[in-house]
Amino acid sequence: MFAEFRHTIRRLRGQAIGWSIGLVFYGLLLGSMYDSVKDMQGISELLESYPQEIMAFFGGMAEMTTPWGYLDVEYFTLINMIIGIFAIGACVNLIVGDEEKGLLDLVLAHPISRSRLYWGRLLAFFTVITTILLIAWLSLVIPSSAFGFDLTPIEFLRPFLSLFAITMVFSTLALLLSFLLPSTRFAGMLSGALMVINFLMIGLSRINPDLEPFMEYTPMFYYQGGGAINSLEVGWTFGLLTTALLFALLAWIPFLKRDIRVSGEHSWQFSPILLINRIGKKITNIHKTIKNLFLKKIPVINNEGIGETPIRKTKDQKKNGWRIILLAALGIIVFYCVFSLIIINAADLWCDIF
Repeated sequence: MFAEFRHTIRRLRGQAIGWSIGLVFYGLLLGSMYDSVKDMQGISELLESYPQEIMAFFGGMAEMTTPWGYLDVEYFTLINMIIGIFAIGACVNLIVGDEEKGLLDLVLAHPISRSRLYWGRLLAFFTVITTILLIAWLSLVIPSSAFGFDLTPIEFLRPFLSLFAITMVFSTLALLLSFLLPSTRFAGMLSGALMVINFLMIGLSRINPDLEPFMEYTPMFYYQGGGAINSLEVGWTFGLLTTALLFALLAWIPFLKRDIRVSGEHSWQFSPILLINRIGKKITNIHKTIKNLFLKKIPVINNEGIGETPIRKTKDQKKNGWRIILLAALGIIVFYCVFSLIIINAADLWCDIF
């Protein structure tokens, strides 16, 4: 496992260095502007002139002159999307990427178990994300006095803990989807879409309060951003991390059960899990049998005489694949919302008790 851990660190170190440098410049640029914003004359009147929809969408704009309000709007509102892009892209290719390239079967030919390979690579990914976020944290802490932030290192650390938790949720979800969907392209696309849509819907729920009850079912609702500087919701953070751990455990199961392909992408299936896959095949066979009873076979003359042509696919049969895809997408979205809410609420309740 340690060999896979080191190998994955070496594979991701180039990306980690690039993203770390980018986040350092991002933090230095936005941090250096705080003094100018804080001392700006008439900024309160300027903010009041903004449309109420914009003020509501970005949440803490009314407190832009405070360190937590400024960091919430200018830094932590978008950094979860920035680091999320890297995390999702890295996680969907963590194992299945090698499978599509035809490398994973060669790796597993060596005396290493699937569990050691899986957890070795996943722990290396967690280490890389943690290192990137620590560097981003230091880029704010070290020059904080020069920037005019009257905050302690612990206060700076709190929103990064919430950021780490929400990043782990979307990255492990992407890992799980990479095993359930035919390819890393689909898994990355769906994970990224869920993250972006969740982010936009959270902003819209501040404009339209009727949407807020629905947003409580989504993980992004429990991401605090710069608001964690004042008080970190430990239950929310712990719940997000628990959700990410369960996503990782659920991804581990299909990896142990699946047949490793030589290269290329899978075809659409109900699920790679053996039991569900068998049920899906039985349902498909029953569906075909019923259709065959109602479809007529067309007689034709071939070289051997009169015979029957194979049954041609009707429009309904062609649409059957898309129905499976749509049902699978709907199931993933429902699972993404309901499962996360149950875990986060349970963790929050546990933290309140103790």
